[in-house]
Amino acid sequence: MSNSGLRTATEADVARIVDLINRAFAVERFFKTGDRTDEAQILELMRDGRFLLLIEEEVLVACVYVKLDGDRCYIGLLSVDPGKQRSGIGARMMQEAEDLGRRAGSRFR
Repeated sequence: MSNSGLRTATEADVARIVDLINRAFAVERFFKTGDRTDEAQILELMRDGRFLLLIEEEVLVACVYVKLDGDRCYIGLLSVDPGKQRSGIGARMMQEAEDLGRRAGSRFR
């Protein structure tokens, strides 16, 4: 059975999340030196929020960070594997993040 679908990240996923984000944001390298993020930053973010992961055939293809704060919802670090960009996965991940916020009572303006 394949391990595919959407799920919330655990600490065991941190290295894969870091790798995906850094590959997805590689275009920034022309104006920013170094990687976009590291394991310490991802662990810190996970203390206050969560990463939604999209797994296809055991491979992490997309993630997005969601932080719920009362009636507010912060969504960031949307990352899609460079080989899968422009396929609608980013839009799906944004929809999933917004739905999570709505279910938690967040309002969007």
